[in-house]
Amino acid sequence: VAFRDDEMQRDLNVLTLRGSFSVNVAHEWMRACLPEIPPYQENEDPNKAWTFRNVFTGSILRVSYQKDLMYVESDNISTLAIFKECVSRESMRRRVHVSDSVEVKESTIPGFLGLLHNRLQHLLALSRQVEIIEALKEVSTSEGGDSSWMSAEYLAILKNADAIRAEHKQRPMLMNYLAGIITDLFVDRHKLRGIDVRHKIPELQGLIHDYNFDALLSAFAEHIE
Repeated sequence: VAFRDDEMQRDLNVLTLRGSFSVNVAHEWMRACLPEIPPYQENEDPNKAWTFRNVFTGSILRVSYQKDLMYVESDNISTLAIFKECVSRESMRRRVHVSDSVEVKESTIPGFLGLLHNRLQHLLALSRQVEIIEALKEVSTSEGGDSSWMSAEYLAILKNADAIRAEHKQRPMLMNYLAGIITDLFVDRHKLRGIDVRHKIPELQGLIHDYNFDALLSAFAEHIE
């Protein structure tokens, strides 16, 4: 997979794992979290960093390790939370004590939410487009089929009306999926600070469904004890 310069230069949150474990074991822990990874090879470059891109969100994950030390970096805090739980489970199974620490970079929150922004904007636009399709068709019919007065946007909506309606039917599922990603980010960010924010989830989900990027950022910036 080729990565763009801007992707490789993003700020990343860092999960550091320390303990008494071999390079092979660290690799197996990575495989437990990411099952598609091939088994460890004895001739593997010990300084190799594994880098991944999430195909849906576009977020980045980078994993590197050496004897007794493992780094997991991502611009999505939830990815670190998942990795932390996975390694904790695997290390307990092996009876290996592992200590962990997480460095959260606040800049990654608006950065990651920005990756989802276009998808959310597109879903909102679909609802607006579906609402005006029938009105545009009625006006076009009353004008004897003449659509020369329409803007390029309206012409595109009419031309793609069937596709827009079909995509709009998928909107609730996609919206719920995106809301889940954002809610997990919110919960995991505070969970790493030892704060339970589950009582704030209904308010957050209201902000997601009445989407406004600045309002969403404000919710994440709110200081919660």
